[in-house]
Amino acid sequence: MTTISLLYLRKLSRIKRPSNAPSCGRAVAASMTRLVGITGVASACLVVAAAAVLLSGCSFDGAFPAVHDMPAARTETLLTADEVKRSTDNLISDRDRLAAMAK
Repeated sequence: MTTISLLYLRKLSRIKRPSNAPSCGRAVAASMTRLVGITGVASACLVVAAAAVLLSGCSFDGAFPAVHDMPAARTETLLTADEVKRSTDNLISDRDRLAAMAK
């Protein structure tokens, strides 16, 4: 409800009515005021919950290393020249075999 409609309801509640007319203007104005209060609290809670969800994405859980952390030096040795030659020959023979099968 807007402020204008609340003011209108309050104005209606002050109008003099005949004695046989039901006086429900104040009750309506009071219930609207309570409704606005409830929706105000609910919308404030939603804003706080949305902010909490958005800010939770900024938390750091340690899944990634720091920028300047370097990995430890390798303990394994590199391939020897014979192992490189044998691996290259195996790859070339596999390539040629697959190319022949594809024809």
